Amino acid sequence: MTDQPTSDVREDVTPSPSRFAREPRVRLPAGLVYKGTTYRDVVVDRRTGYDDEAIAGGKAGNNGAKAISMLLQRCILSIDGLVEEKRNRFVRIDKRIVEALSIPDRDFLFFAIHALGTDPKIKVSVKCPEPDCSQMNPRVLDVRDLEIVYWPDGEDLVLRDISLLDGFEVMRKQDEWTSYKDELSWHIGNGKLHEDLGGLPDHKVATSAIAACLRLPDGGTIDTETARRMYSTDRDELLRIVQEESPGVDLVSDCSCSLCGHEWSARIDPSLFFGGGAQEPTRVSKRRKSARKKKRRQLRKR
Repeated sequence: MTDQPTSDVREDVTPSPSRFAREPRVRLPAGLVYKGTTYRDVVVDRRTGYDDEAIAGGKAGNNGAKAISMLLQRCILSIDGLVEEKRNRFVRIDKRIVEALSIPDRDFLFFAIHALGTDPKIKVSVKCPEPDCSQMNPRVLDVRDLEIVYWPDGEDLVLRDISLLDGFEVMRKQDEWTSYKDELSWHIGNGKLHEDLGGLPDHKVATSAIAACLRLPDGGTIDTETARRMYSTDRDELLRIVQEESPGVDLVSDCSCSLCGHEWSARIDPSLFFGGGAQEPTRVSKRRKSARKKKRRQLRKR
């Protein structure tokens, strides 16, 4: 594997389809920024029994994000300008490259690899969000139906001008608190953060993600205690904005409960496929779903 750093964003040489096709050469929706250069063109391999055994053998523990990292290290065959084509497809690429991939690109590559197989469908169970129900409902996700949105070349992977409903306070000096509500930004996480979050209990993931990715107007960060003090309405609003405006695979799926009849929209997390397919996805309101589609249309026009 060789590094060939340059100072420019590489020109596009691979088409940017809005749906998955059974093609080994793909273009990353966000783009891998590695040592100052952006790389977007990747060749992937199909999964093998070697991959299945490595993941099922417990090397990743219960961390689905680490399982994705293991899969990508083996199944990425080349990255134009960064990783030369493998002579032996079972050799793993440098883990630092996989950790540098953004979370949207990692999710995208997972589905691109799956799309190379003979069955484009993935079985998953989603939990009904109604407190009095909690029924597990089977869903079949067809990779061919998933929409892909690409981030413009040359732009930082940052969501800007975020406004919250209530805001929060941060202690900047001894006993001096400053309120923040508008002009916030979200720095989309990479594979290292993905693995860190994957090792946490489910109820701590949102807090840690907010603390790691949210930025104040002056570029400052917040700690986990500040993220915990945020109102739940603001936390939910923030995570929904991130889902709507981030590049990558649109993983929001329409769901209905076979027991109580409740209907809702939810985001499916690919890293949970390695944990048996039991999903408790984040809910997305109908209003938010319409806004998300409008935003994605705007991104495609840029």
